[in-house]
Amino acid sequence: MKKHPFIAASMTLLVGMALSAAEEGIPYDRHINIYWTDAAPELDGKMDEACWREAEVAGGFRRFSNKTEMAHPQTDVRVCYDADYLYFFYLCHDQNIDELRVGAPDDTRDVIDVQKDVVELFLDPGRTGVAYYQFCITPLGARFDMRVTPGKKRQVGLYTPEWNVAPHIGGKQWAVEFRIPFSELAFDGGFIGTPQAGDEWGINFCRDQGYRKEWSYWSPTRDHSFHRPGQIGVAVFKGRRKGEPLPGIKWAKDTTLDFGSNELTLQTDAKNLEADWRIRHDRQPAPVPDVKTAGGDDLTFTVRITDGGEWDVRVTVEQRRRRVFSGRVLATLPHVKKFLTTIHDRVQMGLKKIEDAAGTGSFTKLREKARELWVVVDPLVKQLKNPDRLTRAQWAALAEELPQIESRWKPLRYDLEMLRFYPVDATTVPRFAVGAVGPAERIFQDTTVTPVDGPIEIRGAGNERESFQLVLMPFWQDVDQVTVSFSPLTGEAGTIPGSSFELNVVGFVKLHKSWGGYWTPDVLYPDRTVSLRKNHTQPLWINVFIPPGTEAGNYRGQVLLTSGTQEVKVPIILRAYGFDIPEKRSISIDPWYWLDDGRAWRKYYDVDDVPFTPELYEKHLKTLSKYRYGCYPLATTTMWLKLKMYREDDGSLTFDFSGWDWIWKLGRKYGADNLGASFGCNFNALRPCFSGRLPIYDRNTGEEVATPGSYNRDIANWEYTYRVTGKTDFIANPLYRKYLAQLVEYLRENDLLDNAHYEIYDEPKTGNEWQDVLEMHGWLKQYVPDLKLKSYGVGPWRYEDRPEWSPVGFYDAWAPGLGSLTPERVAQLHERQAAGEDFWFYTCSARYRDVDRTSAPHICLYQNPLAPRMHGWAAWKLKADGFLIFALMCGHPENVQENPEKYYSEPVWESGRTAAQGYLVYPGDKQQLWPSIRLSSVRDGLEDYEYFAVLDECRKKLDPEKDAVLLREIKSELTVSEDILPWDWHEWTRDIGNLESKRQRLAALILRAEEAVSSQEPQ
Repeated sequence: MKKHPFIAASMTLLVGMALSAAEEGIPYDRHINIYWTDAAPELDGKMDEACWREAEVAGGFRRFSNKTEMAHPQTDVRVCYDADYLYFFYLCHDQNIDELRVGAPDDTRDVIDVQKDVVELFLDPGRTGVAYYQFCITPLGARFDMRVTPGKKRQVGLYTPEWNVAPHIGGKQWAVEFRIPFSELAFDGGFIGTPQAGDEWGINFCRDQGYRKEWSYWSPTRDHSFHRPGQIGVAVFKGRRKGEPLPGIKWAKDTTLDFGSNELTLQTDAKNLEADWRIRHDRQPAPVPDVKTAGGDDLTFTVRITDGGEWDVRVTVEQRRRRVFSGRVLATLPHVKKFLTTIHDRVQMGLKKIEDAAGTGSFTKLREKARELWVVVDPLVKQLKNPDRLTRAQWAALAEELPQIESRWKPLRYDLEMLRFYPVDATTVPRFAVGAVGPAERIFQDTTVTPVDGPIEIRGAGNERESFQLVLMPFWQDVDQVTVSFSPLTGEAGTIPGSSFELNVVGFVKLHKSWGGYWTPDVLYPDRTVSLRKNHTQPLWINVFIPPGTEAGNYRGQVLLTSGTQEVKVPIILRAYGFDIPEKRSISIDPWYWLDDGRAWRKYYDVDDVPFTPELYEKHLKTLSKYRYGCYPLATTTMWLKLKMYREDDGSLTFDFSGWDWIWKLGRKYGADNLGASFGCNFNALRPCFSGRLPIYDRNTGEEVATPGSYNRDIANWEYTYRVTGKTDFIANPLYRKYLAQLVEYLRENDLLDNAHYEIYDEPKTGNEWQDVLEMHGWLKQYVPDLKLKSYGVGPWRYEDRPEWSPVGFYDAWAPGLGSLTPERVAQLHERQAAGEDFWFYTCSARYRDVDRTSAPHICLYQNPLAPRMHGWAAWKLKADGFLIFALMCGHPENVQENPEKYYSEPVWESGRTAAQGYLVYPGDKQQLWPSIRLSSVRDGLEDYEYFAVLDECRKKLDPEKDAVLLREIKSELTVSEDILPWDWHEWTRDIGNLESKRQRLAALILRAEEAVSSQEPQ
């Protein structure tokens, strides 16, 4: 899991390092010749192909901190190209390869820690000195890509090109081989093509060495930054080194895509060329068919554009059936027709509504603004009825008017939308309208929905919480306070009290600019006054708890909203299924409840520490348990501060774990199950056994007599030498041995051992680290055989090509990443389950698929709201024992409210680049946890899981002969179908209707099965 990532684009802007005064001999503006290859290299991280042997080598890297000095160790870079790709091979020499800091795994994107080992590439096609691209790669193949546009806009995250990487680590060096399509280097509104012989691009090769804290580059920049496109080296494209020259092919200088007729021309000096043109509109084939053109002197393709959107024209050129050129033209054009027509229709509707409502209110100013805009828009819409007749000049004139029209429309849109909902027959002047939507819809501050005109229907089982949203939209004014109350839900079978409703006011979070910088709903504020701002929609999140034992039937009630003299009654129908799901979850989870001794919270509460007390823990658990997220803490410092170490009379050490006792009692009370027995991972799990900060007390006097560090030195001359041997050092640590043995017995005595996992290698990566894993785990299996060992990121298939490195026999719990799982691998995991081992999975990033930017399930704010919910469905599909979502509270957002008096009454939340990867709760006032919409979605997935589990338990009680038909139906429904969650993890359903339909079918089968079982019991 990634704890505190740095963004590569900003990290390389290092400051404060002293420059040497000696500038002589520094190779500014270095040049490298790049040659064409007719045989593309295979991406395998190995330098076997002829193109690499023949390529020029970019070496002689200089230190970033002092560019007069040569870097050590050195880096060699080779480059070649063909019609479609630029190919690169970075060979990074390193005598201390064991100390390589490999950073993020290959399933991450755009989150790279350049305090670790990374290579970087800077490209400036055409040597603009302004626009450029940055690509970064870790030794494991994790990628970062960023570009600065000709308009000097930095794009990270929104720019996700498709490029391929193959890393390799071995010997005294590591390497990355990768290719970048020329087509991915086209800016919006521009064009790109295969470079021609003699073309020059800006280029620079850089390297970040984490353990040395050293950065180096091939072509030093005069300013102290990698990000200086006007100062980097030069790549000269040379064509073929030997043989027949390549034909000259280039775009005409005036090449653009725009409304009207476009002639796209490739200028060439060759004959016998054939061009294949393909055009896409909004990533789909356009109505214009693909076209082939053959040369003459020029190759021309004509396309007429009348619709806005993303237009993408690609061309490939062959000469005697060999690809010699590829090109691309891009343009995102405004939706002129759609935009103007929408405004036209809504203004027309608004004017009519104003006339209808003229007798019930004053809309003079609104009428004037609407009519002024109508006068402008109406003739333009008439002109667009025949778009094919418009010339490019007429299109350009239309486009020029759009910004002014939009500036007038934006403040008017919400007002006119609300006119549609204004009740002309109201006896009192209404202040707001109320709509209703389900939990999977995002309601933004400018969203409007049709007011409710019927009951809101909820379905659920006992012990379940169901959610819906009320959407409050003010009528052209601020509303100081709206009172919300809930009636009981009554039915023939009984009453559900109004206290079963829970109200949360939805708060908004500003996404990082990389994800659009807009405000998205997420925070769920409890016990907050409901007030409305003019022209701003306010969603309310309502949870309804269905008490256990609720009998089947319909229960009716209402939500009452009042403000002044206005009352809005929203009817509610709860359709109770008549069975219960378990009070506590049936699937284990590790929420990563990371307290870190409160250090991460200091900035929120302006204190030196936030101590972990029973009061604080129970306060958090009360909130989390409502979301089926009861948990034990995962925090090394927090746990060790509550542990006492004593020196006995005979000189031995004992550990007093009783300071933890209350933690297990409270955790169990609120549904905690799995325990991360290392209370952290990697180094955190080991530090207390040699730390000089923790005291050891004399049993009799209570005085401090030593620390773990001094104890180890005095008793065994033990010293941690991580850079030499790794964590296997701790086999010889006398304190570590004592701690482990006594910890296992303590866990056993407190009935925690069976559900505890010990992890000291999180996502082990390199071969050297893996050998250390096997040695350390091998010792642990002998020394404390009852302690279950786990590493996130490891499956039994690890090192299938190296049987001597097989992890089987060294792990008691397997926890691979969700995205790595295939049917074949899951079959292996089920075999391990049958052998008595545990199977978990986890997600810690959204895992984007390059080709269409589709993401796998996780908890990022930019994802579909159903993404967090899919974890419960994945758990049932995989028959897993548990799962981890990284994380509950590791890396909170920023509260940038500047007024300290409003810090918690009106917080202003901003999310970082990872868009909420790492947290599902917000730090609330009085150190409470504020839940999120995403946490609610996780809860829904856990409750969905229980429907499967309850039905499966019913299945076991049925008679195989008498209930054969029912059993066949149950068997069919106990699978997660491909339309909900296929093995391509990116293709999970975004349709909540699919999930609800499945839940209803499961519920119906549960009721039938319970009835069948009941009929078989003696009366």
